[in-house]
Amino acid sequence: MVPSNPLDDFESRVYADCCHAGLFPPQSKILLAVSGGPDSTALLHAFLKLSKQWGLTPGVAHLNHKTRDGESDGDAEFVRQLAAENGVPCHIRECDVKRRLERERGSFQEKARLLRQAFFDELAEEEGYAFIVLGHHADDQAETVLMNLLRGAGPLGLAGMPFCRGRVVRPFLNRSRDEILQYLERHRWPFREDSSNKDTRYQRNRTRLELIPHLQKNYSPGLTSHLLQASRLLRQDEEYLAGVATDLFARIYECRGEGVFLPVGELGDLHVAVLSRVLRLAVHRVKGDLQAVEFFHIQSVAGLIPESASGAVMLPGDIRVSREPGGLHFTWQERKRAEPPARLPVKIRLNVPGTTEIEPVHLTIWAEVNPPAGNYRESSSTEAFLDRDRVGATVWVRFAQPGDRFWPLGSPGSKKLKSFFIDQKVPAGERRNIPILTDAQGNIIWVYGRRISDRFKVVPETSNILYLKGVK
Repeated sequence: MVPSNPLDDFESRVYADCCHAGLFPPQSKILLAVSGGPDSTALLHAFLKLSKQWGLTPGVAHLNHKTRDGESDGDAEFVRQLAAENGVPCHIRECDVKRRLERERGSFQEKARLLRQAFFDELAEEEGYAFIVLGHHADDQAETVLMNLLRGAGPLGLAGMPFCRGRVVRPFLNRSRDEILQYLERHRWPFREDSSNKDTRYQRNRTRLELIPHLQKNYSPGLTSHLLQASRLLRQDEEYLAGVATDLFARIYECRGEGVFLPVGELGDLHVAVLSRVLRLAVHRVKGDLQAVEFFHIQSVAGLIPESASGAVMLPGDIRVSREPGGLHFTWQERKRAEPPARLPVKIRLNVPGTTEIEPVHLTIWAEVNPPAGNYRESSSTEAFLDRDRVGATVWVRFAQPGDRFWPLGSPGSKKLKSFFIDQKVPAGERRNIPILTDAQGNIIWVYGRRISDRFKVVPETSNILYLKGVK
């Protein structure tokens, strides 16, 4: 496609990068993550122009972390005005990250990143955005590769951030920080400066402000370009090996009970580069992610492959890999956990109509009853449309219990809730924190964030609709 409107040099380079990657089918809705800083401000301006080339519909998302003595409020207002001036829908949410950290463990930056990711995913699901567009650039990529190298990452970590993964796109990865700043300066577009970016208590800031300049001055003036070149080569190798491993895994794995079984006869002669990836795929299939699973964990699993091997290996997330006749069995082993503190209710009655605070997970559920009308639509991760008369007058909110079963919407029949979580790749550690909504008899009507029950869906004969919406 040849651009119909003149683009400046920076926009043309971004346009070429996106075309080369085959992104953005015509008429797609794209969600631009805009913090107000230079990278995301340039992202907004560039894609206001580029969207016209593809016939895209852009929207803006901003999460206000409520930090920096009111600076973050100024960032949110800046983004709101920027979107309004350009006629772009703007979605802004507030989340006090520091207060969340008083209740939950973790670092500020990691918690903020996870909250932003959850917000963008939820918004894309609700509003039908096909792509979430982030402003990470080439210098961010070099920092990421170096940080991963220092922590001992394998090829996937050293390959850095992908240009596109799922619906998340990073179209600036081939463009430098200097290019972005020059683009903004040429057009005299203002942006916000985040004072926390100079705080060297954070590892990324130390890497950017101290380590990389030191290495460039004393060892390698071309460090950034060398890191980027290495990451591109490793990305190519990783994509090839991952494809080989994925094809093999799909051919040999078996669903056994609520876990995965791999026949050792298919594993013994594999090159270690393929074997390690196949084993990681099995862990991911059961656990839902690979968080905290490191090289030595996979080595321990590989030690169960020889004929003489026996026993089992425990992995992070309560994943158990046992040597059984003919193969390896990957399962999630629920450990006995302490009862929730007495101050947290075992279950909470939903106010219908009205709002209910689900304090253990910082969630508010809004409920109302309406006759079937034009406002009915398909249920999403945070909205449920249910047959009020089938549900009944009472709705309870609780958490998963052993033996729970329900009939997921669109499935041929009921299944264990645990099996449903495995199919949905929900990490084992997250399952116990997912709100479960039931009727008065304890029948599951909605697994919040995942699926409603087929038994309680709206049908043509429905007289009244129970509408539920969750807001974090």
